[in-house]
Amino acid sequence: QARAQTTAGGRTAPARELEISLRRHVGHALKEAASHEAHALIEKVKAREEARNAAETEGASEGGREQMEDEPEGKREGETRDATDTEEPLNLPPICIIDFGLAATSSLPEDKAVDLYVLERAVESTHFSISSPFLSGLLASYERHAQGAAQTLARLAAVRLRGRKRLMIG
Repeated sequence: QARAQTTAGGRTAPARELEISLRRHVGHALKEAASHEAHALIEKVKAREEARNAAETEGASEGGREQMEDEPEGKREGETRDATDTEEPLNLPPICIIDFGLAATSSLPEDKAVDLYVLERAVESTHFSISSPFLSGLLASYERHAQGAAQTLARLAAVRLRGRKRLMIG
């Protein structure tokens, strides 16, 4: 577990190796998903631009162009602007995993398994389209680099079963 392998002054070698391995295994899937989302966003912006240009061309041919030019950009009647209206390149942020361990460190396999389960649920609920390759890469890296990974992953299976039972019961 990366949390147990870090120090106040920075990362130790095992934590750094875990991070590198995680980035290597998951990076490709995340890049593809981000690229797909970026292309979809760009297409959406292009479609809006084309619709706006068509409306302006139509308005100009009907004599309404003079009124539109008098109003400042973004202040035209009925026009709204959002973050997708920018022509700036999209700079996607790096992926960060934050540990909300509440300042407690535990080396018990059960506690580590619960942490992994909470992370799985969070990723599945917020990034469903990439959750499977991300979690596969995470668990593969964890298995190779974390101390006591076999015990923790065995406990994780039990924690998953408890979680499913709780979801069924309510």
